[in-house]
Amino acid sequence: MLKTESLSPKVNYWHLGILFLSVLFCRTWQITHTEVTARDSIGYIRYAWNLGNTSDIAGLMRESHQHPGFPFAIHLFSKPLSYLTGFNQVDSYQFSSQMVSVVFSLAMIFPLYFLFCRLVGEKPGFWGVLIFQTLPATSKVLGDGLSEAMFLFFASCALFFVVKGFQENQRFCFLLGGLFSGISYLVRPEGLIISIAGCLICFVQAVKKDEQTTGRFISKIFPLILLLLGTFIVCAPFMMAIGKLTSKPTGQKILETVQEGHPQFLLAGVFHVPVIADWWTGNSQGGFQKILWSARVVIEAYIKGFNYIGSFYLFVGLYGAFKARTNKPEYWFLVVCLIGLNLAFYRVASVAGYLSERHAMLALMILSGWCAMGGDSLQNFLVEKIANSLKLSHWDSFSWLLFLLVVVFGWKGLETLHYNREGFKQAGNWLSRETLAGDPVDDPYCWSHYHAGRVFVEGRTDLPHSNPRVRYVVVERSKNPHIRLQTFSEKDLIQQGGAVVFEHKSKKKGTPEAIVVYKVIVP
Repeated sequence: MLKTESLSPKVNYWHLGILFLSVLFCRTWQITHTEVTARDSIGYIRYAWNLGNTSDIAGLMRESHQHPGFPFAIHLFSKPLSYLTGFNQVDSYQFSSQMVSVVFSLAMIFPLYFLFCRLVGEKPGFWGVLIFQTLPATSKVLGDGLSEAMFLFFASCALFFVVKGFQENQRFCFLLGGLFSGISYLVRPEGLIISIAGCLICFVQAVKKDEQTTGRFISKIFPLILLLLGTFIVCAPFMMAIGKLTSKPTGQKILETVQEGHPQFLLAGVFHVPVIADWWTGNSQGGFQKILWSARVVIEAYIKGFNYIGSFYLFVGLYGAFKARTNKPEYWFLVVCLIGLNLAFYRVASVAGYLSERHAMLALMILSGWCAMGGDSLQNFLVEKIANSLKLSHWDSFSWLLFLLVVVFGWKGLETLHYNREGFKQAGNWLSRETLAGDPVDDPYCWSHYHAGRVFVEGRTDLPHSNPRVRYVVVERSKNPHIRLQTFSEKDLIQQGGAVVFEHKSKKKGTPEAIVVYKVIVP
């Protein structure tokens, strides 16, 4: 049977060293094998650039569709990195965004390992961290210029301190848990779920029937007060600055539909959404079919997130945890966190009409420890039932089943990031060299627009431009075009008098047939 009782926080420094070197290798490989950064990263970079070019920070936060934590980090990293590397502005900001992710991905190892040691034990804790860092769905995000690594570092710190607070009855840990939950909220709004779940369990613990007096109740409710205080100290200034709970469009839309009391379908293209995701293709209302679809894609996010075979290990781990019937507050705290996250995933799917594995990364992180525990339990079963009969009992000294899983994960996670988007980068470089800075670039994918340097001149009217005025339109020729993104038909562009001025054909597997740039006269 799997052991799920609270475990002593024993630390194996060999484990930490192996984890650090393994993750450092993966992230170094990824940052040196990146064709283009993620599309969402360009939005963060735009925010970071504006931070250095405005005195109205509060106004910028109100107008932005992102929380400020990650852009602030990019802004701080970009200054010394630009000086040290000598990169141009485009490459400097891309490198800075990825370096922020690399640093926080490495930093995340420590609180996550300490957390898993307390929850599932030393050996499964080690493998749980390694599994999460090498899962293809998570590894590629943690090495990209995205906010997840920074968010998950602060979220793992919050989880660790709240769990430690419950296990050791250390009230100061609840204050730290609230502070880190609040900081994670400044990166992504779902960070608040940790604080809310902690407060709920603290309240349940406080109102349990015993010989409590008024003084006793105040003493028992004190962890909840500290958790709220820590969260409020960090979150309140940002909430007051933007005048609402979150600045992210999807989150805001979900809050609006909750207030209206009915779901609304969000048309694709309103928000900056991922290319790779499960999309609802039915009508705008959907009804019962959309409810089933939303539930299905939430489940699929876990199955795909754990790369299919890992989800089997997770099932074994959770089954063992269920059989153990653990009734400790730290485990109920994690259960409530997962319930809150899954409700949020479901609302994203039902309201926004799409869901990707990126949405589930916090839940995947929490469950990685039980995935490792399931693999360890499965190996013990195989050793006992099969290997012992063949006198191979020494097999249980090494977690070969988990090692094979990590190797499979690792190879898939070391693909060149966005290797199939090379054409957009080449088009952007051509536009940077051959066009005037005042000529607009229409690029629904954002990559060519970014590599042409247009992000850093947006809103300016004093730039040189062609006469007569022209615009450049980037088009992907592909058998499977992303119809939700591409808004320009080549036929329409030709009818407007447009002509192809650049074409890039790639021979790489999985790349578009060609990326072309049209030059169109502005009427």
